[in-house]
Amino acid sequence: MAVDGTPPEKNSASQLLRLIGERRSFRPKFLGPPYPDRRLIETFVASALTAPDHGVLRPWRFLKIEERGRARLEDAFEAAAREADRNASEEALLAARKKAFDCPCLVAAVAVLDSHHPFIPESEQLIAVGAALHNFLLAAHAHGFAGTILSGKRVLSRALREALALEEYERLVGFISLGTPTVPAKPRVPGKVADHLQEWPS
Repeated sequence: MAVDGTPPEKNSASQLLRLIGERRSFRPKFLGPPYPDRRLIETFVASALTAPDHGVLRPWRFLKIEERGRARLEDAFEAAAREADRNASEEALLAARKKAFDCPCLVAAVAVLDSHHPFIPESEQLIAVGAALHNFLLAAHAHGFAGTILSGKRVLSRALREALALEEYERLVGFISLGTPTVPAKPRVPGKVADHLQEWPS
């Protein structure tokens, strides 16, 4: 029992629900130091390993982008922008390059899919990837950090696939930006449970 008489398991449940409710995404420009080190990122990945996952395939992997790789990623972002628009302006290309340095800590999320699995379709494998990402971000939040996943059409580009040496069966899901928020979190627009939960048959 806690000092106030609350059972420990109830305190744990309340803390978990509070963490889930408080987690927010912050754009990279609103993330600064300190940021998680390799040991903490390993902790986040360990949390991802416990996510719901049909068949325990763990169809994903993370690539921690090291400082020495930022310049290569910068070139890849520019190449991806040119790939998307052959007439991209110099401003657009510079903006694309800047994304490689937008946040203090960057991790690429890769889905490792088995399209020939005998009974687990790719759609279920992608659900497992999403669940792993949620656990990763929630673990980061629990340690006082914030993060967001950025994707867009660029993750489909040949330039980024080649730069990250992805296999044919792999998909770049996006880039996780991590750091410490430099601005207060925006309140989330409350939703109505009744809009998202129905009884069947009604």
